[in-house]
Amino acid sequence: MKRRSIDYLIDTAEQISQTNALEARKIAFIPRFMATVSLPASRPEGNEFIRRNGNRTLTMLSSSETGLPFGTMPRLALCAITTLTKQGQGNVVQLGASSTQFLNTMGKSCTGGRNGSLTHAREQLKKLLSCTIQLTQQTPQSWEIESLRISQRASMLWQPTSPGQWQSTLELTSEFFNDVQRHAVPVDLRILYAFSHYPLAMDIYCWLTYRYFSLTKPTTVSWGDLMEQFGNGYSRGSHFKDKFTNALDRVSLLYPQARFTLDSRGIHLLPSPTHIQPRDISHFLSDC
Repeated sequence: MKRRSIDYLIDTAEQISQTNALEARKIAFIPRFMATVSLPASRPEGNEFIRRNGNRTLTMLSSSETGLPFGTMPRLALCAITTLTKQGQGNVVQLGASSTQFLNTMGKSCTGGRNGSLTHAREQLKKLLSCTIQLTQQTPQSWEIESLRISQRASMLWQPTSPGQWQSTLELTSEFFNDVQRHAVPVDLRILYAFSHYPLAMDIYCWLTYRYFSLTKPTTVSWGDLMEQFGNGYSRGSHFKDKFTNALDRVSLLYPQARFTLDSRGIHLLPSPTHIQPRDISHFLSDC
């Protein structure tokens, strides 16, 4: 890990230790599927992406013209959309009055040009809102499937009304809206911002705080299962182990309450406090 990255994470960890997410007004929410399996970390090959977590499978499908979303930008966009929905905007979400405001919501600065953050955000958001997400669960006795699209009307997004101003309204599908209302996972937005260039660390943090919400006894997750869940882009198990361990070290700096051990079998999760306490969620939402 680069020295600059270490210093930044240590500074963020100090801020989090001194002020919890409720006091800092940094409680945010992600959809449940984002906490159980990882989205594409880098540009996927083809138009189908599959990740597995035990008997659950996430499949993302897109047209060849649009392609699949990848990297941290779609993750941050999902967090922004889910948080605004939980804060009471209903199934019609305003993403901000300007491109700068929208990017700031995701912890990004606004830069223009072909390779700027605004262009990248627009392309990734278009991919995210165009794809279909299928969630399946299979056991020896049953098979279930749920299909989700985030928005049923995305054509109004990014229509300029004046320089720097944008028409940025999303009408969410009832399936996504209802799933968010019932099952959204609370996270500390400062940690997502800190990992805005590290999708694997972001995914591990979201997964850990979700697992600890209901974990009552020690549980082992094998390296094979971890690679099925998080290992997109890694062809060798040894390479994935190194990347996972490095990302887990980053998460531990910002989420020291998470208790676990690693060995040759995998990760051993020990009951730990979820990062956002249920009582803080109620206080946060009541003030929105």
